[in-house]
Amino acid sequence: LLTDFQQRSSIGTGDQSSFWTSFSFDVSVYEIFSPLISGATLHIVPEMVRISGILFSQWLFDNNINSTYIPPFMLHNFSDWLNENSSQSQLKRLLVGVEPIAESLLISFQDEIPELIVINGYGPTEATICSTLYSNIENAGNSITPIGRPVNNTTIYILDDNMQPVPIGISG
Repeated sequence: LLTDFQQRSSIGTGDQSSFWTSFSFDVSVYEIFSPLISGATLHIVPEMVRISGILFSQWLFDNNINSTYIPPFMLHNFSDWLNENSSQSQLKRLLVGVEPIAESLLISFQDEIPELIVINGYGPTEATICSTLYSNIENAGNSITPIGRPVNNTTIYILDDNMQPVPIGISG
């Protein structure tokens, strides 16, 4: 999984990464180990910053963060902050997920920071942090961002109500 993230958008020595989640949340494994195995620096988000999307967005800038996870409830605050400060952002990799997200919102992030790679992760905690990843954010509609394809070197099965495989592009 961590290799797949690195292949989509690598971070390394000199890069700065954030740790926003709690240790009990599966995304913490990504947040902690992705920077540590690549030589990047891990910054723990202060408790008072964690509660505000605007404060967190400013904190990302103040700490020159290159790689972060932003929870869904903060994405609109981040968008608002970017509208005013996009030239200041150092972000190059952004993980989102957990719940359905409008693809148009993620496109707006890439419009503001052209070098940014947005990765939508999906997967039940019992399986891994993410079972699928989608980083080809490109549709201009208000559709929900796809869950993507299986993490490298894995296979997934999307099933219907009768536990039968569904064709690609069909909800399961």
